[in-house]
Amino acid sequence: MTLGKFAKKVVLAGLTTMAMASAAQATNVLLFDDFVHSNDVWGSALSGLGLSVTTVSSDGAFNAAITGSYDLVVVQFDSTGHSINLNSYLSGGGKLIYSNWMATDDATVGVTQGAYNQYNLTITSAALAAGLSSATQTLTNPTYGIFSREVSGAVSLATLGSASGILNTVGGKVIVNGFLGETLVSTSDEVRLYQNEVNMLAAVPEPATYAMLGVGLAMLGFAARKKRAS
Repeated sequence: MTLGKFAKKVVLAGLTTMAMASAAQATNVLLFDDFVHSNDVWGSALSGLGLSVTTVSSDGAFNAAITGSYDLVVVQFDSTGHSINLNSYLSGGGKLIYSNWMATDDATVGVTQGAYNQYNLTITSAALAAGLSSATQTLTNPTYGIFSREVSGAVSLATLGSASGILNTVGGKVIVNGFLGETLVSTSDEVRLYQNEVNMLAAVPEPATYAMLGVGLAMLGFAARKKRAS
């Protein structure tokens, strides 16, 4: 393969991934985060990705909104007493990131519950660990009665206690977190972890994609100059 042909393949790969990035940046997200203790971690994570976010604060508003068109739904329940409808959205192939200290929707999101209040989360997925200070994260309790729980089922992306702390379920379209908001000791790591979860479901590429495109264009320029000089 000549340098010119190789460079064209690199540029094409970069442009393809950039097109995916453009689509992902336009991702329409529905966020239901029922309680923010001190840091709006999910808000920071989604705004940092530049996504279009609709935020709701009640079950009724969520159940009405989820009938619309959303590329991703995020549900972070830190308090009790919720009754939301996820069945139609998920059966239609919708993508979801979900956390709840109760087992209310466990059957719907394909998990089973284990022990409560585990402190050591070890992320085993390279994609989710990318950019974190460490793949092993310590959890803390910001005054919740229950702040984490082991979950089992489907594909494990992180360990917690004797089971999983993050699961990929429902045919790869759902990520279930076994910990509540603001429970990672490092808020910046929690923000990045959430962003990595969004990237996993919505295929938002890393900045390295643009570097790859630049390398390909530079190689094309060099190949063109070499051809003219010969």
